[in-house]
Amino acid sequence: MAVPAGYIERTKLEEDVQRVLEEASSRGVVEIVVGVPYSLDGSVGPQARKTMRLVNVLRQRTKLPITKVNEQYSTSEATRQMGQARKIRDWGKGDIDAAAAAVILQDYLDQTTPRDAS
Repeated sequence: MAVPAGYIERTKLEEDVQRVLEEASSRGVVEIVVGVPYSLDGSVGPQARKTMRLVNVLRQRTKLPITKVNEQYSTSEATRQMGQARKIRDWGKGDIDAAAAAVILQDYLDQTTPRDAS
């Protein structure tokens, strides 16, 4: 089960890439999963373009596989899950972002992890 591990506040592209790679290294990750905020109609809007630039630079800087996944509805699902855990007034934007990242990762793992057939 994926759990929130914090978040990275976006600054400049180069700094963001460096922080992602430092986190990946310190956690011993074997793959980087990036949520892409596609528009509801599936098109690539301004935020998705920024994310794609991040992915492109990451791919130039690391040999780790980088997988893009659709992050639609991850924030609403994280908010729903957090609402079950504690009161809304306790939330911070970083908490919601971290929980949404965990939702994205868990969805990815659920789709790619083979299930025991027994």
